[in-house]
Amino acid sequence: MSDPTGYGANETPVNALRFLQRARSEGRIVCTGELTTLQIAEARADGRMWVDDDGFGYVVLPWSLTTTKDEMRNAGIFKGGCGGSE
Repeated sequence: MSDPTGYGANETPVNALRFLQRARSEGRIVCTGELTTLQIAEARADGRMWVDDDGFGYVVLPWSLTTTKDEMRNAGIFKGGCGGSE
């Protein structure tokens, strides 16, 4: 059974496109591995989550919300690009 929001697992590419369009207007795309359980639950309730065919989850995260990595970067603990540090 698919997610009634249209952003759930095994949805058609059309719904993936809708997810990307929503991210363009509402925030950024973040992997669920970067989020807390509460943030994931809130995203699912708001219809801001999409799961690809391989089971990887993604969330449209509003710019006003942060992840742990964002907080580390802002504190100067994490430096560098995607997945690494300097």
